[in-house]
Amino acid sequence: MDRLTQEQQFLLKRVEMEAQHLTKEELIDSLVDCWEARFRLKQAFTEYSRDAGMAFRLEEARSPYAPDMEDLTQMLGYEPTDEEALDYYQQVFESNMEVDMDEIVLGHDNEP
Repeated sequence: MDRLTQEQQFLLKRVEMEAQHLTKEELIDSLVDCWEARFRLKQAFTEYSRDAGMAFRLEEARSPYAPDMEDLTQMLGYEPTDEEALDYYQQVFESNMEVDMDEIVLGHDNEP
């Protein structure tokens, strides 16, 4: 499920083309609106999951498992740039957000 469908790719290209004429302020407003929609989708997902008997903890804050800058420096062996640290934290955050839906839906009972 890593790849987008052709329809999704088409819609993204359309959004890109339509965004070409927008001002910086309009782009920022659109980005904020997208994040708001993302948060609302997460809330709906967790609410419906809870109603179905499944519990997920999806946090927006920095992962509690991510090291602080001092630990990150020790782990890497050098002091990372702000960009490197941000990339690392983003990877940690994204890895904490991954959920194996097949495992949730199918469980171990359906294994061959």
